[in-house]
Amino acid sequence: MIRRRSFLALGLAFMAASCAMVGDVEPPIVSLADLRFGRMGLFEQEALITLRLRNPNDQAMPLDGAKFNIKLNGEPFARGVSNESITVPRLGDATMEATMVISTFDVLNQFLNMGNIEALTYELDGTAFYSGLGFMRRSAPFTQIGKLKLGGGGQKGGGANQIPGLDARPGPRPQGEILMLEPL
Repeated sequence: MIRRRSFLALGLAFMAASCAMVGDVEPPIVSLADLRFGRMGLFEQEALITLRLRNPNDQAMPLDGAKFNIKLNGEPFARGVSNESITVPRLGDATMEATMVISTFDVLNQFLNMGNIEALTYELDGTAFYSGLGFMRRSAPFTQIGKLKLGGGGQKGGGANQIPGLDARPGPRPQGEILMLEPL
């Protein structure tokens, strides 16, 4: 009887300690790394997107999927999911493949609303799902916001590697660098 109580007390102490450790985990920092178009249809397009996940924690981060939405200029543009399991190393990064669906109507809406805008803003927001936490299911929201400057925003007298209208930050760029997206 005493032995059962000891096991029960030890089990409860272990669960409490693991809950405390999980509560201190910062969410991953997520950004877009790559985009490849796949199946094209009349009403929607499929794309394979690569998400880069950075772990700001001092412990490895096991993840077993993510879901996300992308908005352009505040309007819905695409949605996606991944069921890939990865472990993001402590204070490191890893990539995760995801399938993204883009509605033809959302693409047309973006083109019709382009008008005279000077920058294309994007917002990537979603949820990453943790794995390896036993019976507990944890998730962490993430958001990244950035912009792509359009025509008229280039630097005057820039270097040979600058693309007028696509500068994401002022000043000359190092040789060979082309940066178009600017996180906010």
